[in-house]
Amino acid sequence: MSSKNYVSKEDLYNEIVKYFDDGIVSDHLHLMIFDMAKRIATKGRFHGYTWREDMVVDGYLRCIKYLKSYDLTKKNPFAYFTTIIYHTYWAYRTKEMDYQNKKWIALSNLVTKMEHEFNITLAMPDNIKEKVYSSGSTFDDTLEEQSE
Repeated sequence: MSSKNYVSKEDLYNEIVKYFDDGIVSDHLHLMIFDMAKRIATKGRFHGYTWREDMVVDGYLRCIKYLKSYDLTKKNPFAYFTTIIYHTYWAYRTKEMDYQNKKWIALSNLVTKMEHEFNITLAMPDNIKEKVYSSGSTFDDTLEEQSE
């Protein structure tokens, strides 16, 4: 490996050629792809997500899956795998954000229902309160829809 780059495209290309020759993904190739996935996850647009380690593994596995689809006539496998990793990360982020939204909507509905049912106001930190009360429908909305 080159000291300038954490993964050189020449070394990566040579390892892929070996893979196509003998059909075995070498340990070195595994590490190169995993290093790429880890490095991309440190970029600003992916920094701070609690599910980042899961994203890295997902990106790495997706690269291994599509390794056999690499076109050896192209001499820059780095770009190929970087693109796969980025697309995998964005898909993972989208799926995770949808899950987070559903979670906050469910919590919002539960809190509103409890407050309505027991005629109380639940105390919670401001950052949580903001998410709960700005998410989805309220219990009053649900009551109105049911009565119509």
